[in-house]
Amino acid sequence: MASQGWTRRRPSRLGSRDGRTGQQQSVQYSGADVVSLMEPVLRIVIFFISVHLLGRLVVGAAG
Repeated sequence: MASQGWTRRRPSRLGSRDGRTGQQQSVQYSGADVVSLMEPVLRIVIFFISVHLLGRLVVGAAG
């Protein structure tokens, strides 16, 4: 899905030179690209935080 976002962003930059509507579309597409690119990063961060917290709980229960 990220590849579709990149292909949509390129013509939107060309459209921004013609009028303001192109700029508004480029902002919307760039925002969607940021969310789609950050989603796997956030999943990995949340995964490591949960593993770290579970590890502390296990160590605390064992101690």
